[in-house]
Amino acid sequence: MSILNRRIDALALALAGGIAWGLGAATLAVWGMIGYGSKVVEFFADLYPGYGASIGGALLGILWGFIDLFSGLFVFALLYNLFAGRPKQP
Repeated sequence: MSILNRRIDALALALAGGIAWGLGAATLAVWGMIGYGSKVVEFFADLYPGYGASIGGALLGILWGFIDLFSGLFVFALLYNLFAGRPKQP
């Protein structure tokens, strides 16, 4: 199978990205609690309701981050597969 005919597993991509982004948002919230990245935490707080430099904010960051990137990557993979077409049979 040619690399040009490969399809993306939409669920696997979305799960991997959502988990990574959620954990990253939580890590940023924890760093914000000790004084690092406060401007970035403020930016994400504008995007994700309830997010902030706290334990509760970190938990909401996991939730919002997962939902955000999961949905975005899932749609991206579906569109990619749609435009890539079906693999041609030899």
